[in-house]
Amino acid sequence: MRPWTWALAPLAPKVWALAWLAVSGYARADPVPDKKVLLRILKVLAASRSAPSRHKAPVTLFNLKTHEALPVLDVLPGRTDWSRLLRCHFTGTVAWVDPRLAGEAVAAARKFGADRVEILSGYRDPKYNRLLRKKGRDVASQSRHTRGQAVDFRLPGVATTRLRDWLLRRGAFGVGYYPDSGFVHLDVGPPRRWSGQ
Repeated sequence: MRPWTWALAPLAPKVWALAWLAVSGYARADPVPDKKVLLRILKVLAASRSAPSRHKAPVTLFNLKTHEALPVLDVLPGRTDWSRLLRCHFTGTVAWVDPRLAGEAVAAARKFGADRVEILSGYRDPKYNRLLRKKGRDVASQSRHTRGQAVDFRLPGVATTRLRDWLLRRGAFGVGYYPDSGFVHLDVGPPRRWSGQ
């Protein structure tokens, strides 16, 4: 074992294994890694080891229309299961849904200690959106749902006013509040707010 690897020995076994893979992969190209690279790896590993992990349990995303559930630990941009879960329940069409929405929904659940996010609407096929408008439902003609840029959700046991206020304080998205229906609309459009039924 090379002398510089002894610095990694006290770390937990899983972290040690990741560190060894990172360093040994680098070492194939250069037998002695650059000290700056090694120090950067050690800092990241030490920070991840010392950071308290308060949220080890997954948050379950539950689609109320399809009754499908998706346990989530972290929302990663490349995940496609999020888009499948939020497909149009009327036509079955699966379209890309912006993962930032999943990230915000999971962050809200963790903020309020909820283990479940109840999703009322994700992607909405344009045909279904037109049908809803014809029936007099309160949906926009150019709804962001039809572009995979919006989600309607609630957290069981959390007042929608609290959820709305928390999302508004984050200030990065459009937030609609529907007190009669008991959900919050979140979209990736410009920051704005409104109330509906």
